[in-house]
Amino acid sequence: MNAARDKPTDDAALENSGRVTDTMLLVETPEKIAFQYQLVGPFRRVLAYGLDLLFSLVGYTIVVIFFGILLSMLAAYTQGTLIGSIIGAIGQISGAIILIGYFLVYWFYGAFMEARYNGQTLGKMITKHRVLSHDGHAIDVVQALLRNFFRLLDLFPVIPFPLMSMVAGEDIPPFVPTGLFGLVTMSLSGNFRRLGDLVAGTIVVVDERKWVPELASFTDPRVEQLADELPSDFSPSQSMLRALADYVDRRRYLSPETNQDMAKGLAVRMLKKFGLPMNTDYDLLLCAMYYNAFMQFQMQEGAK
Repeated sequence: MNAARDKPTDDAALENSGRVTDTMLLVETPEKIAFQYQLVGPFRRVLAYGLDLLFSLVGYTIVVIFFGILLSMLAAYTQGTLIGSIIGAIGQISGAIILIGYFLVYWFYGAFMEARYNGQTLGKMITKHRVLSHDGHAIDVVQALLRNFFRLLDLFPVIPFPLMSMVAGEDIPPFVPTGLFGLVTMSLSGNFRRLGDLVAGTIVVVDERKWVPELASFTDPRVEQLADELPSDFSPSQSMLRALADYVDRRRYLSPETNQDMAKGLAVRMLKKFGLPMNTDYDLLLCAMYYNAFMQFQMQEGAK
């Protein structure tokens, strides 16, 4: 498995969880498994930000033009009526409406996309990176809002740019953002976190969504039997899936006693959650959870 992927690491990595080595970050999950993520630097993030600005502006402009044409047609057909008067009033304040709409798109586009699409915007999808919570889990709505609202501070300071006023007119403030605050913060944070990331508790990592475990097989019939006793709605998180895959891959090289010790932490919690007897074999439970989680995938692959 490529080192750039968010893969499980060995026991030594657990001692260094949360530490940064070059552009790699080790994050320990609640399942006590450390995952290694490749951090995304400022230049790749600037590219994604530029793409998002382009997409949002182009999309918003198309919407504005569409509604402008629609209102013009309605105004022509309703001239002299109450509806026509309302449309005329809207036209008089259309500039303010368009400006407000732009700011709404600017403030909420990124937050909506990241909250809805698991930490990604259109720009991030193209540049193949995503936002995660600092503990390795998916970000929530509050985190998405915070990191996007604080982007304005990351773009400071602004500097004079006389050419802008010459091209766009005197009504446009002749200033452009430098993004120095964000760059300095990313450099000093040690893991490329800008101010918005620090406030929201997020990190930006390379997106490796094609991770697929090498499916294991079991000769012990008790694994399948215990898997059938697990709740039908059992749906492990991505971090737990990787933890289970890592455990099953390593257990064959270790003694039964070591396997029991490794499995105990997660197994005890899951036995309580599932309502199973507490004397259930820990190693057997994790194998059953693995079998339950990946059985459907294995059946689909076998049918191809």
